[in-house]
Amino acid sequence: MNKKFSFVGVLGVLALVGAGCSATTNDSVVSDTATNVVSEQESTSEAVNEPETSGESMVVETVTPPAYNVGDAVMVDLGYGWYEGKVEDFACDAGFYVRYKGLSASCITEDKLVKPVAPSATALVVGAKVIANIGKGEMFGGKTIFPYYSAEVTAVSGEKYTVKDNSKKEYTLTADKIYLK
Repeated sequence: MNKKFSFVGVLGVLALVGAGCSATTNDSVVSDTATNVVSEQESTSEAVNEPETSGESMVVETVTPPAYNVGDAVMVDLGYGWYEGKVEDFACDAGFYVRYKGLSASCITEDKLVKPVAPSATALVVGAKVIANIGKGEMFGGKTIFPYYSAEVTAVSGEKYTVKDNSKKEYTLTADKIYLK
């Protein structure tokens, strides 16, 4: 069987094969030094020099640990009060899945969470921003729970602290009813 090939077609095929094109290539590219790029192909490897630069650049990825871990005790700001909770082991697109003490659980964004930090006597000074349990019990699902509220320390007298909540009401509390914000 006689086959006729055009001269231009044969030159085109030879040019493609000479350029490294073939039906079975692996197009992955790896760097063996800061200035050489190596193309890995099944049949051959070819090194290409890149222009020299004055310094090597390196991308460093920093992995930041999550602010909260499964089992962490947290205070949850629901907008109308702070509630004690615990980070649960469930995936959540918005942030962290938290179960509230005495309530249900939901997905909470990180900006609505704080770790409950028991204050030292030196930290509870006039002007300190705190989360205070002012003793207003609320009924949820047949249970009385005692939410905490954002407040500010307005006076200190021995082991008693006067706090003012957002509604400007003042309450006198002991340190065990207060967390730092």
